[in-house]
Amino acid sequence: MPVARKTIGREAELEGVGLHSGARACLCFRPARAGKGIVFERRDLPGAPRLTLRDVYKAGPPLRSALKRGPVEVHTVEHLLAAFAGLGVSDILVSLDGPEVPGMDGSALPFAVALH
Repeated sequence: MPVARKTIGREAELEGVGLHSGARACLCFRPARAGKGIVFERRDLPGAPRLTLRDVYKAGPPLRSALKRGPVEVHTVEHLLAAFAGLGVSDILVSLDGPEVPGMDGSALPFAVALH
């Protein structure tokens, strides 16, 4: 039986500070077509390179989950991914303007609220 695919119904934005970098970051969530998966776009870098969950950085820095391909990295993705899992989101474009997802309140809740 095929797995049901789900995206978000509208764009949403969140802004906050990275827990490890202390840098401000803005996220824009955009719906994606079925089968595209969860994609992170670094719009602050030339060519807006993209990472997927296949780019898990297994030897990454401690105390956070990260994605990396070549010089392109996105850090502290775990609470955002938890929100996607809790809401059943399988296809989404996450466009961000820095190397780290904002920490918000330290949970998945602010992401889930923004996406719901």
